[in-house]
Amino acid sequence: MHAVYNEFSVSRHPLLQGAFGSIDGLNLPYETSDDIEFENATYNGWLHAHFISSVLVFSGTGLIVSGCFNCPGDWHDSHVAQPVYKKLLQDTPHGYYLVADTVFLCGTDQIKGKIRVLMKAGQKLPGAAQALEEHLWFNR
Repeated sequence: MHAVYNEFSVSRHPLLQGAFGSIDGLNLPYETSDDIEFENATYNGWLHAHFISSVLVFSGTGLIVSGCFNCPGDWHDSHVAQPVYKKLLQDTPHGYYLVADTVFLCGTDQIKGKIRVLMKAGQKLPGAAQALEEHLWFNR
C-alpha cells in the first residue's frame, strides 16, 4: 500500500520519495452547551471558539486512509493524532513517511522520520550553502 500511494505522490512531486500521504487537523465549529464540562472541553482558547477536533490522514491519491475523529476541541492536533502515531510506528515500513505542517513536530521521538514537515516561516538553517539550497528546494 505505501509503495502504491508513494507512486502517486512522486508523480506530482518527484522529490517526495517515500511520502505516501499527508496528515492535517480539522476543527469543526460546535455550538455552546449547557453542560459546563462539555463546554470547557470544546473550547479552543487559541481560536477563541468551540470545536470538535479531528485529524485526517490522506493517501497520495487523496483517499482518507486513517484518522482520529470527534475529539475535544481543546486538544492540540498532535494530541489528537496519538493513535495515528501508533499506527505509523507499528505499520509504516522504513523509508516511508507522511507530509505535515509544523504542528505535528510534537510527535514522539519513536516516530522520527515517519512525519516530515515544512520549515517554519523565518526558520534559519545551519550548514553549507549547497545543503541549504537543497533543503529549500525540497521544502518548496
